[in-house]
Amino acid sequence: MKLQYLKTLSKITVNPYGKIILLLVFSRIIAFIYLFNLDYVEPYDRLKPDEWWLIFHRWDSAFYDRIASLGYVDLRHWAFLPAFPAIIRIISAFTNHSGVATALAGLICGITWIPIYYKIAAIYTDNEYATYSTLIFAFFPTVYLFTSVGYSEGLWLTNTLLGWYLFLKERYFISSIVLAFSILTRIPGFILPAVILLYTLFYRRNLRGLFYLIPFSAMLLWLLYGYTQTGKVAAPIAAQTKTVWNPHLNFLEVFIFKIIRQDASSWNEYSSFTILLVAVFLYLYIRAFDVDKILGVYSFSLLALYLITGYFLSLPRFLPFTFPIWIKTGKAIRNKYSLSIYISINYILAILLWSQFLNDRWCG
Repeated sequence: MKLQYLKTLSKITVNPYGKIILLLVFSRIIAFIYLFNLDYVEPYDRLKPDEWWLIFHRWDSAFYDRIASLGYVDLRHWAFLPAFPAIIRIISAFTNHSGVATALAGLICGITWIPIYYKIAAIYTDNEYATYSTLIFAFFPTVYLFTSVGYSEGLWLTNTLLGWYLFLKERYFISSIVLAFSILTRIPGFILPAVILLYTLFYRRNLRGLFYLIPFSAMLLWLLYGYTQTGKVAAPIAAQTKTVWNPHLNFLEVFIFKIIRQDASSWNEYSSFTILLVAVFLYLYIRAFDVDKILGVYSFSLLALYLITGYFLSLPRFLPFTFPIWIKTGKAIRNKYSLSIYISINYILAILLWSQFLNDRWCG
């Protein structure tokens, strides 16, 4: 009986993305142990055992937590879309603690995108390169950080990737429903359904592309609800511009226009880093066209949105979350040794970034 049991176990195989998930979970446990034992976490000093969730709860997490608990009671809250707070509210029904629920929502959604991305990458490459690509994507420092804490990035990635995967499988209606959740998670979620809509209607001449009006209908309903509550026509944008976001602090105005005017008086070390970062990611965004022309258009549309409207200090957070740019990177890593070095270096950087994040340093 025991021998038969061992033979059965030996036949069990773990999917490559299953191994990636196990590695990520293990790495986050190690990161948590290290961060929880920091001598000082602002403003709490050393964390107590029942405060473990604060490792995953900082900056925007507090807004999501408050929205899930109290609703949209302040204009600033309207800068955040409702999908992620809804997930927190569902989880808090089981935990009876909104802070814990926010942490768990970030952790869970920070894992759910992995198998979907792997399957998409495998469609465009093969299983080995898909594994490499997934690891390169997941362990990029800002991706690792913002898919670990109570932020909406993990949920947005999950919805966006699932919407595209279902589109590839020609399940257009379900794909459009999923992308409706994407557009209600983060404002840039409108770009993928827009690109698919235009492609299916004008290139494929397929009327099923009309399904991709559903995400825009969902956003329109949200905007109408926001208008009834705030009196603002576009409450999410009004909330950002009037409370938490200066629309003039974008890459175009802060850097490009100043270069044209030969004005570098306000530049510092971070300015040079930002320009270098954009240059590196510009190359990756161009490579997205090698993956799929539609994904190339999607990627460049996102890039334009980030550079024209996004806060330039947030570019290290925004730019890496465009999934097509990572699909071909698996071929740049020639062997497992190089991949191990990449993961090790980026994991250390991610933990250092996370420790700064906990002490209220701006990380994106």
